[in-house]
Amino acid sequence: MIAPWKFQCENLHIEFDAKLCTERLAPKISEALNLLPREAQISQKMLLTISKMRSTCYSKNDFATSHEAILKIMIGLHSEQYYFPVFAIVDTPYSIIRGAFLGYKKRIGKIQFGSAFSKFELEGVENTIQFK
Repeated sequence: MIAPWKFQCENLHIEFDAKLCTERLAPKISEALNLLPREAQISQKMLLTISKMRSTCYSKNDFATSHEAILKIMIGLHSEQYYFPVFAIVDTPYSIIRGAFLGYKKRIGKIQFGSAFSKFELEGVENTIQFK
């Protein structure tokens, strides 16, 4: 296997503000944020990235195609702003392994990425975004 991997991506980024109550975060988001240093400041700004990717696997000529949806939250740390991944859905098992190598959890789900819509599903909950 080649590492670091080379990626070609088609991405959709949706930035939005969320009304987060930090005392009652969803368990999966809370679990991810527990990895942050205590001095990190959690913002209300979120970024959802939905991607269609082509990446190297075993050699320069061997490629795999996959899709993912990653929810990131903006944090402040040492006077800098960062998007920190709190939740990721992927549609291929090797993406789970790559996530572990890169330092964050990913979960298997269904993802469709088209020119007029994007749809992702995890644990029976379906989310659809229509493009106009």
